[in-house]
Amino acid sequence: MNYNLLPLILIALLLCGCSKTTSINFPEKLDVPDEGEYTVFYIDDFSVTINQEITDEMLPTFLKSEPPHKMSTLIPIELQDFNQLYGAQFNINKTPYYIFLDSEENIFQTNDINKAKEFFKENIEEGKIRETY
Repeated sequence: MNYNLLPLILIALLLCGCSKTTSINFPEKLDVPDEGEYTVFYIDDFSVTINQEITDEMLPTFLKSEPPHKMSTLIPIELQDFNQLYGAQFNINKTPYYIFLDSEENIFQTNDINKAKEFFKENIEEGKIRETY
């Protein structure tokens, strides 16, 4: 085997998706508080796993906090899914809420959970959140 080609083979495998890893692309310029408690909801419309728990170890440095904040990857198909998922499983009383869809352009910040629900509803209706399972 020609070992000079080994790096090219590895790159080709990575590019074709044969070596799949879980990666989360967070926007690097999200305006979050340096101190205090807050809740971040990250919606990844390319995610295979619904409700994948995101730990502080997976976060970029600027989002790490003490104590850890609650964060989860969600793909709510309908607004009622939002209500069920967030109402039943998560403590969402730490404001402000930061919600973003895979990019810095789609960041939504609110202190009102009803506004957060409206944000989800609008994005679902406009097809910005891909319906995947």
